[in-house]
Amino acid sequence: MLGRRLGAGFLCTSALLLGSPSSAAEEIYRRAVVLEDAVGRVELREAFGARLTVLGPCAAGPHACPETRPYDYVARLDFLVEHRSRSDGAIARSRSDRGTILLALAARPADLVSYRDLLEADVGRLAAEAFAQPFAGWEVGDPPLDVRQFALRSEGESWVCLRSEQRVAATSFHRLEREDEAIRIAQTTYDDPPTPICDEMASATEGAAPRVFETMPSPARVLELVVEHQDVIRLDDDPSTLLPVPQGILVYRQEVPARIGREFNEFREENAYGEVVRGGRRTVGFARPASIPLDALDRNAWLHRFTARALDRRLGRNSRQQAAGRFDLHVAYLPVAPACRLEPVPEGGEPALWAVLKDPPPCRERWPPSFPSVARERLLEAIAAVLERDARPPADLLEELVLEPAAGLESEDWIAVACREDGTAAYSIPPTHARARVVNAGLFCGALASRVGETRGAATVE
Repeated sequence: MLGRRLGAGFLCTSALLLGSPSSAAEEIYRRAVVLEDAVGRVELREAFGARLTVLGPCAAGPHACPETRPYDYVARLDFLVEHRSRSDGAIARSRSDRGTILLALAARPADLVSYRDLLEADVGRLAAEAFAQPFAGWEVGDPPLDVRQFALRSEGESWVCLRSEQRVAATSFHRLEREDEAIRIAQTTYDDPPTPICDEMASATEGAAPRVFETMPSPARVLELVVEHQDVIRLDDDPSTLLPVPQGILVYRQEVPARIGREFNEFREENAYGEVVRGGRRTVGFARPASIPLDALDRNAWLHRFTARALDRRLGRNSRQQAAGRFDLHVAYLPVAPACRLEPVPEGGEPALWAVLKDPPPCRERWPPSFPSVARERLLEAIAAVLERDARPPADLLEELVLEPAAGLESEDWIAVACREDGTAAYSIPPTHARARVVNAGLFCGALASRVGETRGAATVE
């Protein structure tokens, strides 16, 4: 899986904003899920001190008769390509043989070490795309199978065999030194090996444990997922513009000893209870199906549209792309009137735990109103961070991430509303995890969708 989180440049605001204009839709996250790819694989087996049948001198000629000679080094390279495809979460694998190269070298120890280093370096540089060809594109005459690499190191005749389903070919290299110290190299290729040397090299390396070299995967088909975001920020510090807590929603807050920390949630039918205790504060939320006033969107709100798009891309010569799905989620963060104040819990005491069906205490007093404050960059970064580490599709994650934001709502007393594509909506009371159904979802979500993208006022987010 390949992914990219949003970079620098997202704006953070924790100041007074009056009618901030909408930002243009911007990408906050992108990743590519590989659906099909290929990985090249080379298995290197080595043997030392093998005896091989080569052509030696006899009455018929200087290289005419079979004879057995010892060879310091014999190597076998098996080239394979593994194709992988993903379907319904399962990965199917298939392998294709790309041929085998066998080589025999008689060399001084120092030259043998340097050649093995050269061979491993060239194997390590192979790319998966090269395995579309037999032997990953290696040919006799090119590194590391070129004449000079063999002949200059060899103290005797060197051999290379290329074996595939189509053919078996053998090449011999001779280094001939003349009296003027010039070096002459003779290369002879046999379409039909003149001795069983290729089979002998294969047998000599058969029992050796392979050293495996793999290329980076080469994607052939990917599912690209992109998440875009657009918002409208419209906040002010006038307490009269705060949304009264809608009927069916109750929020309480009290001071507790700093040593206490806990979270608790209970859901029964359409009623929910949640509480969070941390940092000397206890926040309690009761959520029941509720109607959210439409005018809340115009008085004091932070409105969002998140769009997740999927694109199926086929790469390579016959490249193509097609849309594979789209998901839109509209979100409203509404600052509300302050929570009801509960009597502080004395030092050493424990706050009482309520149940969903138990009648909550009356609201005798409210906390002072807080200044609505948000951190835009922190909200988007927190969402992108979860998208990066969670493999589930964004459509399955976004609602959870926006209803219980890990960051971004800097002040207290908010209601978060998420409008789904099916026309339903849910609201939550951060940070209590208490949530319930929005009764007037059709009207509220239609109004919310129409407002994201509006431009109001002249203030900018800085």
